[in-house]
Amino acid sequence: MEEFDEVLTRVKQEAAAYNWKVNPSADFVQAIIKGLIKNKHEKGEYYCPCKVVTMDKEVDAVNICMCKDARERELCVCKLFVK
Repeated sequence: MEEFDEVLTRVKQEAAAYNWKVNPSADFVQAIIKGLIKNKHEKGEYYCPCKVVTMDKEVDAVNICMCKDARERELCVCKLFVK
């Protein structure tokens, strides 16, 4: 549970940094964070669970949550972050 709380804190900080909010559904947020944690354990980084990880570091670097699409295009596909 400690890792979950750490990731949730990181998610809230990312949302605030880009003037977004975290999805208001606690169940939804929990599921997405579990996906982030799973990716961290299996692939070494908090890759967005809605993105395909190619293991190409250059490409995958843009898929670390909050991903490039969310940051630059204001498009969070998994809906963890909302405007």
